[in-house]
Amino acid sequence: MLKGYGIVTKGQSQNIIQQLYEIGCRQVFTDERTNNARTGFEQALSSLQPNDILVVPKLNHLGKSVNSVIKNIGLLLEKKVNLHILDKNMLVPLAKSSEVGLIHSLVNFQDETSQAQAQARQKTLQKRGKKVGRPTKLTKDTTDYIDFLANKGYKIEEICQRTNICPSTYHNYQRALS
Repeated sequence: MLKGYGIVTKGQSQNIIQQLYEIGCRQVFTDERTNNARTGFEQALSSLQPNDILVVPKLNHLGKSVNSVIKNIGLLLEKKVNLHILDKNMLVPLAKSSEVGLIHSLVNFQDETSQAQAQARQKTLQKRGKKVGRPTKLTKDTTDYIDFLANKGYKIEEICQRTNICPSTYHNYQRALS
């Protein structure tokens, strides 16, 4: 039997729930993203029988970190339940224990989690008015000094060394002037 579980936000809750029912889930359990309690997951887990399939929109709905995802997958393994991850269109036959599929899913999950966390940090810093990303190497003073040295006939290598920039930055600056 297909049973669905998802973590929802106020704007997405109906989309995720509807998506799980459209796939054929007979029961759908949810938790709110803002709530740390995982009562929906616990209810889903207790309702699962061997060879059932738990459908989740994304692997990150099983936990906030790689460790919590592994722990929850371990709980599914104990119950001999299969896992279907919608965004990867991947059925992980945990009931038959497919280590390769599981490891592949976890590696991808770790990469996606790291990217999502970095993006979230960037957005938070931007909201606070902080500059994010690499600092701009070329300030007005630096570009004035580059122009002065170039007009004096200095070679590119000498200009780069004196202004502490790399040759590609120098060439990008010259291209921007054209």
